[in-house]
Amino acid sequence: MAGLEIQFKPIEQVPGGGVVELAGAIDTKTIAEFQKTLDSIQQKGVQKLVLDFSKVKYVNSTGLGALVKYADTFRQVGGGVALMKVPAKVKIVIEMLGLNAFFEICNNLNEALEALNRGGKQGGVVVSPPKKKEAPKAPPRARSSGRVTSLQTTPVPSQAPAPSAPAQSPSPEAAPAQALVVNCQSCQLPLELPSVGNFQCPRCFTIVSRSPNNEVTFQMPHKTPPITMALNCTPMCTEGFRYFLVAFGKKMGLSESVTQGLDQVARELAQVMTQYVYEGSQKDFYHVYLSASNGKLKIRISDYGKVIPPDKIPSLFRRTKEVMKEFRCDPHPRGGNLIHMEC
Repeated sequence: MAGLEIQFKPIEQVPGGGVVELAGAIDTKTIAEFQKTLDSIQQKGVQKLVLDFSKVKYVNSTGLGALVKYADTFRQVGGGVALMKVPAKVKIVIEMLGLNAFFEICNNLNEALEALNRGGKQGGVVVSPPKKKEAPKAPPRARSSGRVTSLQTTPVPSQAPAPSAPAQSPSPEAAPAQALVVNCQSCQLPLELPSVGNFQCPRCFTIVSRSPNNEVTFQMPHKTPPITMALNCTPMCTEGFRYFLVAFGKKMGLSESVTQGLDQVARELAQVMTQYVYEGSQKDFYHVYLSASNGKLKIRISDYGKVIPPDKIPSLFRRTKEVMKEFRCDPHPRGGNLIHMEC
């Protein structure tokens, strides 16, 4: 596995701005150094950080999680993180997992700085930087909902833009004159609710609701948090994937026949990736996304290898199509394949 070279350059014309040039892979071997460097950069007072991905060969799930974390931490101090020149094979994974909601992906430095000056993306709800403590005001009433407890909120003047993806859009007549700033009940991330409606915490996905009379409620999503993996085309990874998928199915309470079928699915998927998509190469990767909801297991696979033509799908995925209730294999517009299945 390749190492990771990191070079930081301040942007003189942008107060608190900087660029990090990355070369190599962000994975389990390099993640500690990557995080140590970004922590040091933030401690120096950098708030607006641009990551140059032009020489990044690979990012695993741990690296993607770190990127989301730093998108949070830099935003909390009034800045943000933007990615520029992201290679297609890295971008496809970011888009597949929906992580592009947390940071801007730009073509060049000027675009990245413009995005950060606009405030960047907020992951579904406006994320507010920490505010200095003031004399307490009479807070609106908050109540518990389901598995969560009450939380006090503090009204502040509304200066933030509308959230990027509220679950409900209130009518202009019902919109309050002030925004509310609350701490997420689950992860304590400061969130700003600019209007009445339902929002989602970008860090832990807790649902935050603000009513017309300024009551704020919290509710954890019912879905099990998704699991992501990046696997290379080696026998060791194939065996690990088979073992994990069967164990995951048993944990969900799926029948013995279904879990045995999942073992065959994992074996067939790995065979297709290794022998057809990457033509025998063991150095390339495919990405796995697992989610469980209401007793259903959903699996998504993405790669950036050879596109599988429609006439080859029945023979390559014969057993998989027998086991899974739903199956679809589509070419990705930027190359490679996107495979969706459910049982």
